[in-house]
Amino acid sequence: MAKKYKATNVPAPNQTGYAIFNVSGLAHGGLDLQRLQSLAGMQMAIEDELAEAEAVVDGIKKRLRLYKEQVVPQLFDDAAIKKLTLADDSVVKITSRFGAKIEMDDEEEAYEFLESVDSLDIVKNTFTITFPKEKEKEVRKFIRDLKRRKVQLDWELKRAVHPSTLASWVKERVTHGLPLDFELFNVVDMRTAKIKRSDNGS
Repeated sequence: MAKKYKATNVPAPNQTGYAIFNVSGLAHGGLDLQRLQSLAGMQMAIEDELAEAEAVVDGIKKRLRLYKEQVVPQLFDDAAIKKLTLADDSVVKITSRFGAKIEMDDEEEAYEFLESVDSLDIVKNTFTITFPKEKEKEVRKFIRDLKRRKVQLDWELKRAVHPSTLASWVKERVTHGLPLDFELFNVVDMRTAKIKRSDNGS
């Protein structure tokens, strides 16, 4: 819950729950300061109400995720089924979405594995080349002909696989039964219960 605005030496709270501050003596150019303060108090009350509502929604989302990703999929596992039609013709189906990640300490081994299974094409290679100051001519020469340049450059190679690309690659290998090191790529099968509601349902 958001922390409410506090003040000292102020009158008791009005109907909004916030005190009306004494701002006599302030230049206000004809503004209705009392009304302005009241409206500001109303805004703070609404902000608090919104914070409380968002907390309730967050709690509901957590409960829904628990059922979608754990409770219902586990029941389907126990029954050894992946799809079920309910009495109102709604269909419950368990789907899989793979997640994967290459840890920094495992990068070299992971790229070696990708090369061994002819999958280096999913790797994005980014070269960063640093030119010293006042080397504009060398920059232009480098652009014209990279291979023939003679000046030593400070360069860096960054290799990475986009998470969605890695996940798609993992899914394809699992689906087709291809070799895959689940531990090396930190593969996680994120199963979810999806419900297609019947048009006849309430």
